[in-house]
Amino acid sequence: MADSLLFIAVDFGTAFSGYCFQFKEGKQIRVPKWGLEYGYETPKTPTCILFNEDGEFLKFGYDAVMTYTRLTPRVKAQNLYYFDNFKMELYGKELHRDLMIKATNGKEMRALKVFSEGLKFMKDHALEMIGKHSHGKKYSASDVKWVLTVPAIWSSAAKQFMREAATENYPKYEGYCVQERELWL
Repeated sequence: MADSLLFIAVDFGTAFSGYCFQFKEGKQIRVPKWGLEYGYETPKTPTCILFNEDGEFLKFGYDAVMTYTRLTPRVKAQNLYYFDNFKMELYGKELHRDLMIKATNGKEMRALKVFSEGLKFMKDHALEMIGKHSHGKKYSASDVKWVLTVPAIWSSAAKQFMREAATENYPKYEGYCVQERELWL
């Protein structure tokens, strides 16, 4: 981690998710734009994830929303696993590795799988985006110091669950979880 070439902070939010990145030698913090292909230009994408009928990852964010709501016939959509606003499923619950959460159609899937696939998507998207904007230089997850935000109101168990979700597919992940600050107006 001491040799990190860049920093990526992931905000896996309740309604929207995104990330920003900064090169070690740079001063500029960069935030990608989401939804351009659908007429949007936002700093975050909806925290929605879509799996096929076999539980394999298909889409995340705007792509998941559009595929599920507009591009998939209703009969086929009933067989898919579509999760939206699922982050707070961890709040106030007894957490364990086999915790199940419900998709919009009532079908259940392991929460750890849903969260880890969402975080994997964000990681892969970030590395691909950075590669496009760094003259083709390829970066790997090990080149990055990762920061993952978690709600300040979450229990230690929920924060640990997010760490495990981040490492589910990538055992060498050694990122940091930081608490979101609560804003009072």
